[in-house]
Amino acid sequence: MAVLVSLTFREHYLKGGMLDGTVRFSCNGKPIYHYLNTSTFSQYTVASEWSYSIQVYHYLNTSTFSHSGIVLSVNTQWHRSGLVSRNSIPVYHYLNTSTFSQYTVASEWSCVKIDPAAPLDKACLLGCGIATGYGSAINTAKVEPGSVCAVWGLGTIGLAVVMGCRNAGASRIIGIDTNPAKFEIAKKFGMTEGVNPKDFKEPLQDVLLKMTNGGLDYAFECIGNVKTMKVAFDSVHRCWGKVLIIGVAPITDEFVTNPYAITMGKQVIGSLYGDYKVKTISNLVTEYMNKKLMVDEFVTHKMGLDKINEGFDLLRSGKR
Repeated sequence: MAVLVSLTFREHYLKGGMLDGTVRFSCNGKPIYHYLNTSTFSQYTVASEWSYSIQVYHYLNTSTFSHSGIVLSVNTQWHRSGLVSRNSIPVYHYLNTSTFSQYTVASEWSCVKIDPAAPLDKACLLGCGIATGYGSAINTAKVEPGSVCAVWGLGTIGLAVVMGCRNAGASRIIGIDTNPAKFEIAKKFGMTEGVNPKDFKEPLQDVLLKMTNGGLDYAFECIGNVKTMKVAFDSVHRCWGKVLIIGVAPITDEFVTNPYAITMGKQVIGSLYGDYKVKTISNLVTEYMNKKLMVDEFVTHKMGLDKINEGFDLLRSGKR
């Protein structure tokens, strides 16, 4: 189990302490880790009670941090970032969590205390993939009952989107993937029909426009490919269709479309972490414990850290 330690004030943080002397939570509790690194004492708190801290703002917008994976620390001068190091050598990190390890150094801002009864090997999935997909349908898109939705990519995020659309009352949920083996499991999460683009000679957007009699109400792109983003955009209804961009495309890629379609009513909406904030993540764990949210069903394999490369091979092959 990972141990939470301080980046600067070690003994105080081991007690779940904050820099102002208050105690947020005890490390005797169970935390799950998330990459957003949010804070209640960010300079952006003026605009929102829970928002990105200044450290994350710099992390996402400064090439030195975003491309080198450096751990950010905080000294007593609010929001003046320093680098965590050992013997003057920088400690490298991944998305504020580095959870492919037996122990990790994480900021209190990246931890959420959860129900001690929740199994960590399942609840950890709520720290990224499931929350991202489920929240994009429930929080960001706010899918309405009776809607027609399509989901590009049926991995963890895509399946979570399917589950969210189902729980929101969508009447049709079309799963789109080039691996038809994923359709059966997607049906367990609420998919009503599966479409493999390779089965059609005509463009997929034309197929979907015919299937839906004019276009989708909601399209969720969970792949991170600007070509499929464009197909999703062309597949929604021209007067009110919404395209949710969830997949992360290479930073140099550009999504290009005709702005007239946006003027006429189509919308393109981004969704990061399903629009969940720190204080609401534990609610997902509660839903899971009350059997209102599928989580166990996302697990296909259990492997030790010594098998991590085999796990990635399964991931790439679509067998997970």
